[in-house]
Amino acid sequence: MGKIASKYGILQECNVTEYYSNGKIKNCKLKVANQIKINNLKVTPYFGADQARRKDKSALSFYQNGNLKAISLAKQTLLKIKDNIYPAERILFYQSGEIKCIFPLDSKINGYWTEEDEYKLATKLKLKLSFVDLNNKIINLRFYKNGKIKSITLWPQERIDLTTPVGPLTGRIGFELFENGKLKSCEPAQPTVITTPLGKITVFDSQAAGINGDSNSLKFNSAGKLAGLKTEHNQFKIISKETLKSELIKPTQQPHIFNLDIKLTFPIEIQFENNQIIFNQKQNKIFSFANYLFKIKDYQPTVSLNCSSCQVS
Repeated sequence: MGKIASKYGILQECNVTEYYSNGKIKNCKLKVANQIKINNLKVTPYFGADQARRKDKSALSFYQNGNLKAISLAKQTLLKIKDNIYPAERILFYQSGEIKCIFPLDSKINGYWTEEDEYKLATKLKLKLSFVDLNNKIINLRFYKNGKIKSITLWPQERIDLTTPVGPLTGRIGFELFENGKLKSCEPAQPTVITTPLGKITVFDSQAAGINGDSNSLKFNSAGKLAGLKTEHNQFKIISKETLKSELIKPTQQPHIFNLDIKLTFPIEIQFENNQIIFNQKQNKIFSFANYLFKIKDYQPTVSLNCSSCQVS
């Protein structure tokens, strides 16, 4: 336990410190209150004994160049970024120093402090964006280096009504923005039928991770046109105009890792690009409108994989 010099001043009574191989500080916890200045704001990093609610992790983390990588604050603090005020208990930074992400709350979920406890503690954030008047509880906000919002992650319990280039829909998990403030991607909360260059497709991904709002099932380009989607409710018959040969592309199913009697459905990923349709990009299935016909049908997944758990009396 002792003092550590940093770009942000002398840190008093540091413990559980970790260093890079070049001797520069990487992480540390603090025993007493320290005040440091970031972006013209004086803040107090988290210090003292672990609490039932707060995460047991370093109060301060640094890049090798000495700039802050992350800070957990002693209490929720209001930050001004661009023209908006945001509450934060944890802040992540770009290596060059700009704020990358903020978390209004920074808890550890366990038997003493549940997700529901944390959700009740969260307050709604109000923001007026080009496609939504936000009034929801959020997990985090991510920013571009210029301070403009990059994405917003919602609490799992939250739903939000969005105005999108393919019509209004109810979203979940979060959404992503272009630097100009237009909608880049979002996650439909329920199966939603939209009009696409192929025809009407039901957009939905029941396996959406929900970790953050940075990448979602429904994607748009900077011009406001549909760029991609995921569907587990449709299958596609693709017919060559030249040979009349056809190929069927449909969602895949895999057994649940913890229950082999249950099948999980994984959606088809479709991209619209330069008058071409790309199905499941990693498989490199590319078809042009000029050379192929496309027929859309409903897809009904198999409910169970086997009956190993069934009992015959």
